Amino acid sequence: MRFLVIPAVVAALTFGAGSMVLADEAANLGSGMASEAGGGMQAEQERAKSQLRSKKEKSKSEMKSKSNDLKAEKKRTKAKKAKSYKSAKEAAEALQRGSH
Repeated sequence: MRFLVIPAVVAALTFGAGSMVLADEAANLGSGMASEAGGGMQAEQERAKSQLRSKKEKSKSEMKSKSNDLKAEKKRTKAKKAKSYKSAKEAAEALQRGSH
């Protein structure tokens, strides 16, 4: 009976240890793949952040340009209005002098 139990125990240990080794190798392979995928994913995130930063800077630059254009337009309008007011005032004064 002893001779039957020993091979059974040896077989169980062999198959059990073999499956543990396979499971360990599979876990190491999985973690290696996960770290590679994580590295690729991190690079992808960095690239996306970089693109967002450049778009944000471009948008900010465009908004600054539009703001400057609007300020310049307001100045031109104000100067034009002041010139029109001055011309109208001079014309009114000329009419008043002419009627006296």
